[in-house]
This record gives sequence, structure tokens and C-alpha cells, in this order.
Amino acid sequence: MTIINALPFDLLNGTTADASQVMANFDEILNDVNNNAAHNGVNTDITALNGLTTPITPAQGGTTVYYGAGGGTANVQTVPSPTPLNFTLVAGYSIYWVPSVSNTGAMTLSVNGTAATAVTFKGANGNIALVGGEVVASQLAKATYDGTEWVLDMDPMVGFGTLTAFASATTTDLGAALSHTLDITGTTTITSFGSSASLERPVYLIYFAAALVLTYNASSLVLPGSANITTAAGDSAIALYFGSGNWAIISYSRRNGQALNFNPTFLQNYISGLALSTAGSTGTFGIAAGEAVDSTNVSAMILASAYTKTTASWAVGSGNGALDTGSIANSTWYHVFLIQRLDTGVVDVLFSLSPSSPTLPTNYTLFRRIGSMLTDSSAHWILFTQTGDQFIWSVSLADVNAIATVASRVSKTLTVPTGVVVNALFRAANTNSSANNAILFTSLQESDQTPVYAAFADISTSAVGVSQGGSFQRLTNTSAQIGVRCNVTSGTYSIYTYGWIDSRGK
Repeated sequence: MTIINALPFDLLNGTTADASQVMANFDEILNDVNNNAAHNGVNTDITALNGLTTPITPAQGGTTVYYGAGGGTANVQTVPSPTPLNFTLVAGYSIYWVPSVSNTGAMTLSVNGTAATAVTFKGANGNIALVGGEVVASQLAKATYDGTEWVLDMDPMVGFGTLTAFASATTTDLGAALSHTLDITGTTTITSFGSSASLERPVYLIYFAAALVLTYNASSLVLPGSANITTAAGDSAIALYFGSGNWAIISYSRRNGQALNFNPTFLQNYISGLALSTAGSTGTFGIAAGEAVDSTNVSAMILASAYTKTTASWAVGSGNGALDTGSIANSTWYHVFLIQRLDTGVVDVLFSLSPSSPTLPTNYTLFRRIGSMLTDSSAHWILFTQTGDQFIWSVSLADVNAIATVASRVSKTLTVPTGVVVNALFRAANTNSSANNAILFTSLQESDQTPVYAAFADISTSAVGVSQGGSFQRLTNTSAQIGVRCNVTSGTYSIYTYGWIDSRGK
């Protein structure tokens, strides 16, 4: 557009100009300049200041903010041609740029050919050198020159950075990662998170892609519960760095929703599932999935899926042997245990002659007896069925048959586990050879007592040759014995054991 409109008078050479005409032209020029000049914002002919060889200073209304496309390498980055032109390295000047590559460590920046200058970010105690991942390719970045170095005008790693795969190692140095959001891959046991992390950014979000062990240390790797943690795929954690290689997991979540730490004092002696089974006449037995608090009530041991074991020497894993020591024997009671090693969290199954002190494999320290089984004359398991705490023989076993009774208590051994106290389940019958015969079954924890016909007895028969019987249960001693006493010496009786009830430490 033109600033000066048409003048009201044409003044010609060789003619005399009237003063009023001259003044009218002058007033027109003055008014047009005042109305149409750029300071009023109406002159659209002025579209850029690129033609200026000397930039307008901020005091003159010029900008301190520049923009350009990034170049260079990951840690030596450049902005070759910023807009506006003629950038100089002056304190307070800022640059927006779109990096062509992400930084991987400490970084410098050169704008418009100025000296390569360190880039930092502002921390609580001063500027901090970059470690990698703060400047991300194709994502707008901004920095301001403070007279000494460039300072990022943004929160580096907003949201802790991009989820980044990071391989597990004995020392998994989190500070070497380009992000604070890490997907820990691999199964290598971790004993340290390293010492290169920054106290200015001490928090890391961690996701575990597989099972591995975090090894507890009271100073360098503090874990919830002060014990090792066996991870599972999908578990997550928050790690906090304290400096000098010392870390703490301040939060840990299992993907399956189970609590990381369980206080067994709430469920002392708890046991659920873990039913034993066998097809009989075989050296293989099964253990159903379940869980139990160990014998010292310090840990909840979980058998996540059903197992099978054999009479071979113990080896970890389903389908392998379970005998703690020695060789399997004929016609012998064995006690089955759930066992666990705390360093890896692995739970397995073992059986032993001992009901309370099995010989545990190396590194296994926790155990809980979950039942007992009997071998036959071929060292195979005798068939039974377990329902809860109740064990039932497939076929009742004749333990006492046609034995002359006596008028004082005797101990009789039944086919139930030895080494532990159980409630023996048996059927008994008394064949009378004299009138008013009485028989009494007692636990050996009771004192010896005299049965009284028709008054204080388990079985009473009134006439010679009459047979009476019933089903009974009595607590045994650790030798699988109960007490039997008759009021006469002329009768006979029989006992057939069909099972037992085993509380298994509850």
C-alpha cells in the first residue's frame, strides 16, 4: 500500500505557488504519514526484518527466541540455520529445535555455528549434565543459554521417559539406562542396581518381563519384607536411589494380585489343598496344587500346579524323585513334605522316614509335613484316597483278628502312620464266649480303665456266641497304637483299619 495519498494541488515549475496550496500539500503528507505508517500497524508491505544486517535488539523490540531444525550427532547436536537470522550466543537467548537424533549421554549444542556448548538441565542443587535420553529425536526441545551453558527449559523425561528394554545382570546398573521407565528382561539374578544413577533423578519405574531373583541386602538393595523377591512376568516395582550404590524397592506389585509379603502369624499352621494320591502298586504319587505355612510359621509356601513324584532320590521338579536320603524300603511308612528354598522361592515336594526332620536338599530351608504313605512288600505305594485330613484305604486292613481278650489293657498296633499322632479309623467286632462280655477301646493318652457290661463299654454282648461290632476312631500314639481291654478273658475280637484322620500340624 502507499502511505501518501494524492496531493490536492499540483505545483508546476515556472509558476508562483500560493502559500495555502503549499501548506495544503504539506498537511496531506503529514496526515498520511501519521495515519498510514507502520507504527499504526496498517502497513502490510512490511512483512519481515530478514533484510536487516544488524538484528533488532530485545531492547528495541527484537526477539530472544530462535527456532530451527536440528542436526549433528547424538551428543554433538547443532541448529545450523535458526530463524530469525544472525543468532549470537548471548545469555538469555533461547532456541527451539527438533532434534534429528536422541542424545545417549552428555551433550553439546551449537547454534548458528557458535561454539559447541554443554547442555544441562536444572536440578535442586544446580545444573546437571545429561546422561542420555533427555533430548528425543523428532520431539520439540528448548534450551536457554545462561552465559556458560545451555539449560533445557523442560522437565527431562517427563513421565520417567519411554519404556525401554534393559537386560538383567548381576549388577543391573539402572543409571546406565536412557530412561527411568524400564522393562527388565532376562532371568539373571540381580544383586545390585549399580552406582551410576543420579540423586537428582533417583526414582525408577520397573517392569519385569520374566522370573528372576532380587537378592536382599540390608544396605545396597533393601526389599520389602527384608527377604529375596522372586519376580514373575508382569510384576512391577518402584526403585529409589540413595547414592553410593544403595537402593531400596519402595513399592512392589505382583501381576496376579497376591500380596508380596504374607505374615504367617495371621494363619499359623495353615494348610489347604496338597492332597496326596497314588494309583497303588506303583512308585509314583501325586500332589494336588495348594499351599501351606511352613513348620516355623515364617513363610507361605505355594505349589501352584499339581505335581507327581517317584520313589527315586529327590530331584527338583514334577516327575522326578522325592526320597530325601537312602533307598526306598518295603512295608515302611514315609512322610511327605512341601519344601521351599528362600533364595529363589522354588517350592517342591520331598518324602522322608522322619516325620519332623527331613534331610533337605541344598539351599532348601523350609518344610511342612502334608501327609504320610505306606509302601508294600515291593516298595510300591499302597492305594488310598485323601479328602481333606481324612485318608481312606482302598481295602480295609486286618490288624487284629480272633485274638483272645484279656482283662487288662493291651496295646495294639494299627495300620496308620507312625511317628505322628493320628485318629485311627477302624471297625471292630467282639465274639462272646461267656455272658455279659464288654470291650473298651482307648487312646493310650487315657489311663487304663475297666469296661463295664452295658454301662461303660464300646461293645457289649449278653450271651455266648453272640457277636457285636461297630465303627470307631481313636487317637494313636506315635507307634500307631491304641489300647484294648475286656472285662473277661474268654472272648475274642477283631480290628480292621480302614483309614485315619491326620491334622498335618494344624
